[in-house]
Amino acid sequence: MTFPTDVQVTVKTLKNNKEKSGFWVRCNPRAYGNSKPARYPFNSVSSPTERLLPPGNYQLWVEDSAGKVLNSQPISIGDNGKSQTIMFAIE
Repeated sequence: MTFPTDVQVTVKTLKNNKEKSGFWVRCNPRAYGNSKPARYPFNSVSSPTERLLPPGNYQLWVEDSAGKVLNSQPISIGDNGKSQTIMFAIE
């Protein structure tokens, strides 16, 4: 069995169960939590936003334009080697 080198990850940000744009998505290996700077920033605002990530366990968070963390959650990427879409609720 071989593992993919990178997996396409798409993040959609939701507020009140509706897709909402204008947020920055950040990602670190889970052991680093929400520490800045993010090891894997998504380079465009949501929603959606995309990037390639190596398979692994991560901490994903969303910031507003001022850099305030609005929500975070652990995620696992690449278990099956297929692209992944994450629906991320903003509080």
